[in-house]
Amino acid sequence: MEKAVNIHSIVPVRASANDRSEMVTQLIFGEIVEIQEYGKKWSFIKTVFDHYEGWVDTKQLSLIDETEAQRLLTSEPFYTKELITPVYDLETKQEIQLLFGSHLLGYSNGKLSFMNRDFIIRESPISLKINKSRDAIINNAKKFLGSPYLWGGKMPFGIDCSGFSQIVYKVCGINLPRDAAQQAQLGEMIDFVGDTKAGDLAFFENSNGQVIHVGIVLNHEKIIHASGSVRMDSFDHNGIYNVTLNEYTHKLRFIKSFL
Repeated sequence: MEKAVNIHSIVPVRASANDRSEMVTQLIFGEIVEIQEYGKKWSFIKTVFDHYEGWVDTKQLSLIDETEAQRLLTSEPFYTKELITPVYDLETKQEIQLLFGSHLLGYSNGKLSFMNRDFIIRESPISLKINKSRDAIINNAKKFLGSPYLWGGKMPFGIDCSGFSQIVYKVCGINLPRDAAQQAQLGEMIDFVGDTKAGDLAFFENSNGQVIHVGIVLNHEKIIHASGSVRMDSFDHNGIYNVTLNEYTHKLRFIKSFL
């Protein structure tokens, strides 16, 4: 099966082969995909990272052979951790702005090398190392404060609740599925709100008992999540309490630990 890589800052993935179709997720720089159906205008893809499917504008994909794909997929993972990281493309002599959580394929000594192209990265090599800790999860989550909510979004300038938890966890070395309901199937259950620790994930349900929202626990009284924007709210055994609205906005289903 053919594979391709995204070398743009961000690419929308849509529910159907149409520019007006719903955006279901986004491809960040460096993400590798499997091409399920290749077309002149649109291609149906599955992401290698989280196995999410959708339609992408074909001209936004760069084909890579299987050998190169396996080299990149088996190399040590590095991700950008600043909201914006400039990278210089030595082939086009242009600078690309990479967004938080971009995949740095073939990274070594400040340079990315893949598809016979080299990119010089400006971010500090020390900051690129994966730190799998609760402090790192919280520090990275807070970088998104104020980011507007965007259905299907995974970037600082527009992000949804599960995209937020997924990308924050990803740069800390923990891979999660794309949707909140999928994420809720993993992790270890925590019985009481008072037993939660910073970095745990709290899941919330609708009136039918379906998981529809997720947030990152700051402590047993506060949570950070994407609702209107990425914000911090009060949190207890009932759910999320929005002080501005003076009401509970999300009903708690359960809390899980992933560390």
